[in-house]
Amino acid sequence: MPVKARAVVDVLAVLVVLAVLVVLAVLAVLAVLIVLTALVVLVVLAVLAVLAVLAVLIVLAVLAVLAVLAVLAVLAVLIVLAVLIVLAVLIVLAVLIVLAILAVLVVLVVLAILVVLTVLVVLAVLIVLAVLAVLAVLAVLAVLAVVVVAVVGVLAPARRIGASPATEIPVVVVVVTVVLVR
Repeated sequence: MPVKARAVVDVLAVLVVLAVLVVLAVLAVLAVLIVLTALVVLVVLAVLAVLAVLAVLIVLAVLAVLAVLAVLAVLAVLIVLAVLIVLAVLIVLAVLIVLAILAVLVVLVVLAILVVLTVLVVLAVLIVLAVLAVLAVLAVLAVLAVVVVAVVGVLAPARRIGASPATEIPVVVVVVTVVLVR
């Protein structure tokens, strides 16, 4: 082989080797880029996984808060119902107490009316008794007047006849007895 041809073959061989080296270098750079891309993708996937876990945790936290709020709402409703029931019971008790007080007042008014009527009846009885006492006194005075008139009527003629005081007393007793019997 001539020298020139050999030199051309050597140059071509060197060029082929250089081309292969360049291709290998490019492939190596591409491999490094692929590895770096894979690492970036893995980092992104890890970040996405962390974000997914955080999202799940946030959803769980929100669900827990909602559950707590639901429990608090139920407790609030129960407390309101309990307060309303207590208020209703207190209102009923207050109404019953007012009705009891009104009943006591009605009973007291009836008792007061009965006391007034009793006082009026007692006063009427006392008035009747006073009238009867006055009538009794008047009757006694009338009887005494009749007795006095009778005694004077009996004694006057007896004195004219000349009767003594010893005979006047039996005559007075007989006259009083006759008057009282009548």
